[in-house]
Amino acid sequence: MTISKDINIQKNSLDEVSFDREGIKSKLLNLDRPCYVFKVGKQIGIANRDINNERSSEAELLLQLPPLPPQQLGDANFRTFHGVKYAYVAGAMASGISSEELVIALGREKILSSFGAGGLQPSRTEAAIHRIQL
Repeated sequence: MTISKDINIQKNSLDEVSFDREGIKSKLLNLDRPCYVFKVGKQIGIANRDINNERSSEAELLLQLPPLPPQQLGDANFRTFHGVKYAYVAGAMASGISSEELVIALGREKILSSFGAGGLQPSRTEAAIHRIQL
């Protein structure tokens, strides 16, 4: 009974390893989860958890990476200095293409943004500034 249980654990664990292009891409884009690179036979695959904890002797762990959520990308000093959650800057398309609504929505999410006033009449720019500051 124990032998069949171990075989089922190994099979289920290996099912979580992606070897195809789309599966690997999906695992790599899951930034909130750790990433484990395994060698299984002659194939290299990726999983978002360590399947070796379940005695999957077929898989050799080659590399382990911690989660890397977007909040950790970029310079921490930039985030602190600007009081933002992410080290991104968005907006600033000339002629107000990135609207006041976009700047306001990004600000609510603690993302640094700016309004692109290039090419606008001063009165339109002033109206945008007043709306954003509300």
